[in-house]
Amino acid sequence: MNRWWLLAAVGAIWVGGCATTPDPLRDADVEPLSVEAVRKAPKEHIGKRVRWGGSIVAVDNRTDHTVIEVVARPLRESGAPLISAAGQGRFRALVPGVVDPTDYTSDRWLTVVGAVAGTEQGRVGDYAYAFPTVEVEFHKLWRRLSEVAPNAYPYHGYYPWWWDPWYPRYPYPYRPYRPYW
Repeated sequence: MNRWWLLAAVGAIWVGGCATTPDPLRDADVEPLSVEAVRKAPKEHIGKRVRWGGSIVAVDNRTDHTVIEVVARPLRESGAPLISAAGQGRFRALVPGVVDPTDYTSDRWLTVVGAVAGTEQGRVGDYAYAFPTVEVEFHKLWRRLSEVAPNAYPYHGYYPWWWDPWYPRYPYPYRPYRPYW
């Protein structure tokens, strides 16, 4: 009888270990709206939840919230912006509270989930621009690429699929058909 209780307890722990917490970026119930669509017709989309992301351009801390200007980029399934993709317009994220501008710099990537709040007039250089704004419910600041994998593929001077730790290291790449005279 005790073995059955032990087996049931181990099974419950095993099943509980497989459970994951929901990811607010991936599991967000959002509308598939583009920044440009909201920019063209902002009144039609006010209040709709969106998930947008991209590269940070500017941060402006105000008394009760922070305005982060972002160049929109397409997102992966995980919610991370595609770094190599072209920009798809700009938007402003209204983040509650204050963020540190030294953390939210122009070489960082941001993804936000929130409701469209309309547009806000501003300038991009000398050009007048209507920025779609999002009242942020959740946001994620992505790590820099240099923090993710600083030496993901160290160069050993050999073919990438083979590396022998006892082979002498030379300052030139290994070439198997090079004459050795």
